Amino acid sequence: QLALFSGGCRYHFIATNLKVEAEGVVWRYNERAKIERVIKQLKSGFEMDYMPTGEFGVSNSWFALGVLA
Repeated sequence: QLALFSGGCRYHFIATNLKVEAEGVVWRYNERAKIERVIKQLKSGFEMDYMPTGEFGVSNSWFALGVLA
């Protein structure tokens, strides 16, 4: 069965309930992936890999202060 996946092709699937064309779904998915990379760069560039608490509001404020700094 592994011979099925030995080729150089990679397949990706996006499951959604959006009522848009396939190109629109891929575009939205790629845009979301871009912002996740930006957030990751912000976190690692300003030593904000770990938030001081598990509460969303406090972590949100901590992150905003780190970005402003």
